[in-house]
Amino acid sequence: MILFVGTLTDTGHNYTFHLYGFMSFSKAQLTSQYKVSVGGEHHLLVKHIALVSLVCLGMYLWAHNVSSEEPASPQQLIGVSDFWCPYVCNQQPGMPGYMVELLREALKPQDQDFKLEVAPWARALRIANTKKEYALVGISELRKGRLLTNRIPIGLDETVVISTKDRKLVFENMSSLDGYHIGYVKMSDKALGSDLHQYLLSREQQNYAKVSTISGNEPVNQLVKMLMSNHIDAIIGNRHVAQFEALRLNFSDSIDVVGSVGHVFLYMAINPDFPGAQQLIDAVDKELLVMLQDGRFRKILAAYGVDDWDLKAAPH
Repeated sequence: MILFVGTLTDTGHNYTFHLYGFMSFSKAQLTSQYKVSVGGEHHLLVKHIALVSLVCLGMYLWAHNVSSEEPASPQQLIGVSDFWCPYVCNQQPGMPGYMVELLREALKPQDQDFKLEVAPWARALRIANTKKEYALVGISELRKGRLLTNRIPIGLDETVVISTKDRKLVFENMSSLDGYHIGYVKMSDKALGSDLHQYLLSREQQNYAKVSTISGNEPVNQLVKMLMSNHIDAIIGNRHVAQFEALRLNFSDSIDVVGSVGHVFLYMAINPDFPGAQQLIDAVDKELLVMLQDGRFRKILAAYGVDDWDLKAAPH
């Protein structure tokens, strides 16, 4: 509803007119008052000028306020994760990591801005749990806590054992690593399997001298360097991340994936206090399914040299 009321007051040789505007929209209300004084002895002419000005001013205010009424923009959503390339990257322009690209594409229909911040995993987990505008990129169901996760996985975390080709390490099960110096990222896996987790705990307790845990920025890069400098015999970690770091360090031809320990699917996790969190998650899943059907999903994976995985095996 739009209402304008104008009054013209004769104060001797001066005329004062007031314009009161009341605008009621679905999202805003505005009340304005304007006052103009016009002096002169030609009273009738001045009256006409004042009345015409009143009408013109009212039309201007109506047009200005209607055109400036815009829908509220969505609250900014910030993705946070550790440097875990090719999943999450922050070094090459246009290559933020395939999980980040999948989420940005899935959020486009919602006109939802999605930025990325990179932090060590423990801090990223803490930020997402305490700040409602942050979403954790790449976490498993086992580690989500109070956060809300979507149902369509945006990543596959395969944990493997990596050594150098000249060591010729043979891996059949976790006991195959007994006696070897192993290295892994502290809190590295988005969710360590229970068997692997128990083995690593027992190794730390029984023979800590042959266990190296790394944390901080780019920890897998440090582990690859330790492997190639003979400080450790094997790495337990993500296949794609270790291969990516070996490529960066020009060690691709020297490392060998000697066995697979297991895998978990990864998701986006949103703080439940984010406005419309569940609706946004549902919308992301809906668009991810469309992307799987039209080929955009696999095209993004291929850009990072990642093979498609069997999404049918993922719970959703």
